Amino acid sequence: FLYVLTNQAPQNLGLKFPSNLEDLRAIASSLSQFQISNPGYVLLLFCSAYVFKQTFAVPGSVFLNILAGALYGVWQGFMLCCSLTACGASLCYLLARLVGADTAQYYFPDKISAFKLKLEENKDQLLFFLLFLRLFPMSPNWALNMASGVLGVPLHLFFVSVFFGLMPYNYMCVTSGAILSEL
Repeated sequence: FLYVLTNQAPQNLGLKFPSNLEDLRAIASSLSQFQISNPGYVLLLFCSAYVFKQTFAVPGSVFLNILAGALYGVWQGFMLCCSLTACGASLCYLLARLVGADTAQYYFPDKISAFKLKLEENKDQLLFFLLFLRLFPMSPNWALNMASGVLGVPLHLFFVSVFFGLMPYNYMCVTSGAILSEL
């Protein structure tokens, strides 16, 4: 779907996932101009790219958060990123649950057992445990997304923990994008 969307865009937009601030400035500039006459298309393109990156654990969501601030401002960009982060991470969770659970159990049975025991120890306050892991990250978010799916963390708790647990990070990145777009 994302491939079709990018092929429908004018070639002068130079669409690609940004990997540095120069790429980000160029993409933000071209999308801002294009957004004036095609706001729905730019929103659909942005949402599709964001969910793709989150679902398949592609690094670099910081650049999309900054881009959201540049395109949509602080509050709209912030709520958009929080929602897309939670949706994309949930899709990553589901993908790991469907595809990775048996593989992980086969190759890492001791680790899986240890993690399941840790979840069992914290089952009465699982939401707070998951929020703690997001607010004070000791492992990358993509690893938490996949591990939660493999370990069978309840999806509703997972979604809420991602939505609220990544709010500070999303806010800082989106605010940075809004500020950078004004310079």
